Amino acid sequence: MDKKGIYWYEQWGEVVIVLFLILGIVLAVSSRSAVITYAVSILAGVVAGFHLYIRKSKLKLVYYISLILFLLGFLLGSFYGSRKIVLVLFLISMYGGYYLGKKHIFEFKEEIH
Repeated sequence: MDKKGIYWYEQWGEVVIVLFLILGIVLAVSSRSAVITYAVSILAGVVAGFHLYIRKSKLKLVYYISLILFLLGFLLGSFYGSRKIVLVLFLISMYGGYYLGKKHIFEFKEEIH
């Protein structure tokens, strides 16, 4: 009996990538001013950069593709403000988030159970 559908264990990467693309579009469309669009771009960039630093030795291609598609979705849905400014702010803040992680300004300690 051949079942059709999504095998979550095998196809979780594709599902995550599509969800990040949709999330980027929804966040961009829901922001009703250029200031909010720029603020969300900066916040997303800092989180992405910090996450890059935390997982630098364990990163997979899925994370990079998800990050790029989130940014693409966010740029496609950005009707307010300049898309070039959104891209530049995202990239600068991503570097800033990586730098904050590298200098241990923000630190998350994993608990061992």
